[in-house]
Amino acid sequence: ALGCSELMDGVGLTTVRNIYGSLFYVVVGMHAVHVLTALIVVAVVLSRSGNYTSAHHTGVTLGRIYWTFVVLVWPVIYLTLYLL
Repeated sequence: ALGCSELMDGVGLTTVRNIYGSLFYVVVGMHAVHVLTALIVVAVVLSRSGNYTSAHHTGVTLGRIYWTFVVLVWPVIYLTLYLL
């Protein structure tokens, strides 16, 4: 919350001031939703860890694919919003 208030007060990065501020908060918010979803997926996979076998591991595979997606998208977001 402190970082958010610094951005809003110090830099003036708000959703109504310019399109960059709106885009920044939408993209960061969407990423946060995806990270939260990924953490829930990991928790579900861990809670069912005794049910997976070498033949039946679809949940683990799908969880890994989703988490990899979230991890690989973050550098793209970072480069797009902060460095360009």
